[in-house]
Amino acid sequence: MPVLEPEETIVEFSHKHYVRRLPATERPRSKSREKSVSSLEKNEDFIVTSNLTKTDRTLVVLTPNGKAYPLKVADIPSSNPKDRGTPIVGLLSPSATKDSTDRALSEITIAHFILPENSEGVDLVTLTQQGKIKRLPMLEFAELTNRGITVVKLKEDDRLRSASLSKVGEQVAVATTGGRVLRFDVDDEQLPPMGRTAQGSQVTRLRKQEQLVGCVTLDSEDSLVLFSELGWAKRMPAGSVRLTNRGEIGTQAFRFAEPSDSLVGLLRAVPGTDVKLFTTSGRFLRSTIDAIAFWGKDAAGDRVFDLNPGEKIIKVVSSQ
Repeated sequence: MPVLEPEETIVEFSHKHYVRRLPATERPRSKSREKSVSSLEKNEDFIVTSNLTKTDRTLVVLTPNGKAYPLKVADIPSSNPKDRGTPIVGLLSPSATKDSTDRALSEITIAHFILPENSEGVDLVTLTQQGKIKRLPMLEFAELTNRGITVVKLKEDDRLRSASLSKVGEQVAVATTGGRVLRFDVDDEQLPPMGRTAQGSQVTRLRKQEQLVGCVTLDSEDSLVLFSELGWAKRMPAGSVRLTNRGEIGTQAFRFAEPSDSLVGLLRAVPGTDVKLFTTSGRFLRSTIDAIAFWGKDAAGDRVFDLNPGEKIIKVVSSQ
């Protein structure tokens, strides 16, 4: 049989962890820069990321138990823009769901990325729920098979929280519910490369009843956007957060306007990106990064949306 040449294609991932493959001609449309409020329907979904890639590439899917599984882009069913796509977990090997029987299918995947063609110098930065952070060289993925590989060793009561690709020279920003942000360099001193079975190092000291709410990789010229449970938000240059060492307490980057408030989300502020906010009342709020004003670290920012009495924002998701 003749060998087919790799073709350009668009792979899109949804909030509910569906994936679809579209023709390369189906480029994403430009988005409205207005804010909006709408009710979140039970089965409503939306596209989170859209990647232009090729059919000979490999998608890597990470699960809460710290494992990675491969999926060939060519094995993702071809769709049209009106189709929802296919659940990612339905395309993975049975090993991906074997240890997650107590979770809904939409909760089995934590992150996903296209495996770089040249992995030299590229790392995967992982953060667990209990604050263990680690830098894993992408060369460790050379042995990736359908059975999956371990990317981080977890304690029984811990789980993988986030993961993103990075390189030496970039930076990591981590935020807590108390409004603290810790920013440090990605290098051999702050984040030494570790093997697949290492647990990682403690990223920061958490105060009583304080939790991690976000971890992003970025350049020093980038900006951050922060959201609070009671609907306040602001953008701020990453450089306004003091560059420090991993393990320290960081900078108080969010001054709450109300004592009962707490931080709920941290994102890298990519211009033109949509932000989706989910509330305890089942509402679905949308804004663009561009609609959120810049404020200094000593400000609470602006109230982006008025919430109902007792209503809080519980989740923040970016959509590129």
